[in-house]
Amino acid sequence: MDDIIVLAKSRWSLCRAVKRVSQVFNSLKVEQALDKTFIGKIERGFDFLGYHFIGNQVTVARKTVEKHVLHIVQLYEQLRIKKATSHEVTFSLRLYVTRWRRWAVAGVQGLRLDDVYGLHLNPKDPFLVM
Repeated sequence: MDDIIVLAKSRWSLCRAVKRVSQVFNSLKVEQALDKTFIGKIERGFDFLGYHFIGNQVTVARKTVEKHVLHIVQLYEQLRIKKATSHEVTFSLRLYVTRWRRWAVAGVQGLRLDDVYGLHLNPKDPFLVM
């Protein structure tokens, strides 16, 4: 694993923690991904492990949903190139979406499909069954 999170009660304890994490990274010869690094007040919200945390609310991060949709498109294109049957396409896409939804729901209690996709979906649609 390479994802870490440090929460601190005060600015001073945060500064000490950031300094210590930097020292450990340097000793391990590990570089921080600056585009994935957030240092700031928790109240502003932050993304971690595919979820967005703000206050005491947890949602699936926007970037995570965007990647999910992109992977659906890529999977469809791969199956189309392989000349998969409509049954194989349906099965593969359903399996991917089901597994992704299982992951998403595990981290967010009360998650609804329209919360994730921003759409009004029919929950009885067999493609969306978990």
